Parts: sequence; structure tokens; C-alpha cells
Amino acid sequence: MTTAQELDLTSLSPTRLWVPKHVMITRAAAELPHTAGIIRRCERAGVDDIRILPGNALTGLRGAT
Repeated sequence: MTTAQELDLTSLSPTRLWVPKHVMITRAAAELPHTAGIIRRCERAGVDDIRILPGNALTGLRGAT
């Protein structure tokens, strides 16, 4: 059996959970029963920008460039 020292796992940094900065919810998704729970979890995680969109299209998305 391989030990943690042999794999050098002791030098790895602890994992961090990823938390989004922005959450956009489409109109159709907002109508689903589990969406309220998702919104609560986002709020508890500290997401400040939670938007319910007027339609079902996600436009103008920007990513890391």
C-alpha cells in the first residue's frame, strides 16, 4: 500500500469550495420547486448577485479572458 508521504499528499493545500460571484436564474428555472433551495444555499454561501431573469435566454455572458 502506498502511504501519503510516498505520494507527497502532505504538501498539498487544503481544498476550498468554489462559490460563484454571480447567479442568474431563468424564468423557467425559477418556476421549479428546488430553485428556492438553490437560492437559499447561494445566499448562505455569500453570493450577493442573484438575479431572476425576465426570460429564458442567457445572453451577454462573460468569462475569464
